[in-house]
Amino acid sequence: MISCKSVIGTAVIEIEKGVGLREIHQVVVDKGVMLTFVVKSRHEDPSHALMIGNNIYGIGNFAATVKNSDALQAFTQEELQLLVDKQGVIIDEIVITVDGNKIGRVTDYFIDNENEIGFLLVDPENDEEVFQIPKSQILMIGKEYIILNEECNTLGTSTQSTMIDFPVKPHPVLEGADNENEIDLSQKVEPVAETTFIETPAPKKETNQSMGT
Repeated sequence: MISCKSVIGTAVIEIEKGVGLREIHQVVVDKGVMLTFVVKSRHEDPSHALMIGNNIYGIGNFAATVKNSDALQAFTQEELQLLVDKQGVIIDEIVITVDGNKIGRVTDYFIDNENEIGFLLVDPENDEEVFQIPKSQILMIGKEYIILNEECNTLGTSTQSTMIDFPVKPHPVLEGADNENEIDLSQKVEPVAETTFIETPAPKKETNQSMGT
């Protein structure tokens, strides 16, 4: 998986011709956990286009790949604003449970192999470590709040995690794309730790002493 923040600036490469088309400029939540990518180029008109998640072959640490330029859809600024107003970018949105308890704020989210939100990274805002919430626990994503389908006490200790280093992502040279202002993509990501089970040995059974002779 790759994070929403680190995917910004990623090249979009066409498989049929093996050329760079544009680069990812913004990620917008569309329907539920589905994502739409805004791509741009400063050397083409129109400078922006939409790339629907279903049209993407894959997003790696080097590029996002599509079949051809037909995967990019022209759009107006008004259409983009409508998409952003519908749900938006969700970074900094408040996460609450279905029973009304506040969990924290979204700091980032990771994109899975279906080009959807795989899990959220949430800051509990109480000096505890940032933790993950998988998309299976997301009931709905709104303009201001993300609501989980589980109550607060079901999240519990599954949020404990350790830090993993992700390498810096290289940027390819694109034909007709602006490669200025590259972003340092090294960051710390906190996966959910597995629960450790401690087995308690069963009590020994008493055996009858052998009969005397």
